[in-house]
Amino acid sequence: MMSKFCSAAVTVLCVVFSFHNCYADLIVTGPPGDFTTAGPTTNNTYGYTFRVGASDVSLTQLGYFDDFGDGLAASHEVGLWTAGGDLLRSSTVPSGAVSPLEEFYRMVDVNPITLSANETYVIGAQVFGDRYLQNSTVPINGISSLVSSIGNGIGGGLGRIGLGAGLNFPSGTSASNRYGLNANATITAIPEPSSLFLLASVGAIVGVRRFRGAKCNR
Repeated sequence: MMSKFCSAAVTVLCVVFSFHNCYADLIVTGPPGDFTTAGPTTNNTYGYTFRVGASDVSLTQLGYFDDFGDGLAASHEVGLWTAGGDLLRSSTVPSGAVSPLEEFYRMVDVNPITLSANETYVIGAQVFGDRYLQNSTVPINGISSLVSSIGNGIGGGLGRIGLGAGLNFPSGTSASNRYGLNANATITAIPEPSSLFLLASVGAIVGVRRFRGAKCNR
């Protein structure tokens, strides 16, 4: 009886965990539409805005576009800001092929941060030393056709430019979204409170059954 209950409990746990883990994905997935590349003759920060859907999500990685997937000639800073320009996270994608390649992007881990539902954020990358995306096919009213749903939906936004060397807040809007998708991020759905309660309940029940079983066997 005990083994059957434990087996059922483990099954429930696995289903809940797998349900939430399966939504981890890049904001921009696959080739970003029809695009050309240019450079490396500039040193600005190019990025874009995006809006989180109806549920909070967790951002766990930042990344930079690797044109041919053969490694980067230079390292690139990537940042995440609030819509008002407060820097929330930043990291450096190293040169070479050290960082894992996902789709067209070299990704690095960052300290996870929760992005609030229905809030707009800005992501951007320092463009210097490597070829970079330009003229990517992006609707002028957003990148929604190029982003993954992450369970609850991620809305798109305009391409942004930050002028000057290094990592700068991309405060300016780029003409026709000519630049922007050089930066990327991994976002994961956050378990709803009801799911967390289910996990805690299953764990508590298993613990009680084990305790009772141990007493009966004495």
